[in-house]
Amino acid sequence: MNKKIIIIISIISIITISIFMIFKSEEYRYININNIDIKIPNITTNNASYRIDLDKYKKEYDNDEIVGQISILNTDFSMLFAQSNDNSYYLDHLLNKEYNKLGSTFLDYRTNIDSSKKINIYGHNNNNVGVSFNYIMNYENEDFFNKYNKIIINTELNNYTYEIFSIQIVDSNYIHMKVDFNTASEFNEYLDNVLANSLYKLDIDKSKVKRVLTLQTCTNRKDGQYLLVNASLVS
Repeated sequence: MNKKIIIIISIISIITISIFMIFKSEEYRYININNIDIKIPNITTNNASYRIDLDKYKKEYDNDEIVGQISILNTDFSMLFAQSNDNSYYLDHLLNKEYNKLGSTFLDYRTNIDSSKKINIYGHNNNNVGVSFNYIMNYENEDFFNKYNKIIINTELNNYTYEIFSIQIVDSNYIHMKVDFNTASEFNEYLDNVLANSLYKLDIDKSKVKRVLTLQTCTNRKDGQYLLVNASLVS
């Protein structure tokens, strides 16, 4: 074979392998917790129509309890979340079900991500590890709130866009933990509370609020104190 051709083939091979390794390395990132390397998928999208392949991640983590992905539109914040049969398991278990105080982002066991009127998603706020809900503490900044007010939820069945309408700091009266409403009056009472106690005052039409998503994380400033991001389904 001509020496020149061999060199060209070698160069093409090196470029191909390099590109493959770049994409492979960017698909996941690793963090070290207590001398344990934890693999985190880099799932980033600013496209509300993006379709996630949950089966891929269920196989990767050997976990059928992974139910969706949450993203904040036009940011790099994006992560998988799971759902157990209680609200305790994922406080100290990773997505691969290994015990770790880092925990995972998870959906309230009482709700259905595709149909419930009120949905709660929980995550730890860890200032030292960028894999939890520490990112949503940015919503204490009103400029951030105004600029990044769309949350995308991707599930096996659908993609949902929620618009943030209230940010709260609560350390008592955890009314957000109520996920079932027997009457429209009960739901309106809940909305009144959320709006009245919001850090920022927005004039919204409550009649258009049909489904609510609440993100919860601890503030790390006071025991039992949480930051809540409340959003209304828009599409």
